[in-house]
Amino acid sequence: MPSVRREIFDYARACEYLIADAIPFPHEELEWISYYATEMTNFIHQRECISRPYVFHERPTLGEYAVTSKMLFLTDDLSEGERERIRQLVSDVTTNLLSREKAE
Repeated sequence: MPSVRREIFDYARACEYLIADAIPFPHEELEWISYYATEMTNFIHQRECISRPYVFHERPTLGEYAVTSKMLFLTDDLSEGERERIRQLVSDVTTNLLSREKAE
């Protein structure tokens, strides 16, 4: 099994914890989740990021998601496989949190 970059492993774990968080996200937190998902998509497609100032998030799962997203932004030379893994993780967050909230 090929090794996974630490930053991607940490981001994947943060995405899983975020999705598993049982407490509903208020609108403001959903906006932040959407922002980080958009920034990650821009990053893997090598588009310009929309920089927002760092914000401390009270909810631990959102805080970890934010930190691991920002750590990935500092990662160079991602392989296409790594980019695809990140795309899938962003899709998981979008499908399981953002799309579900819009439907309710």
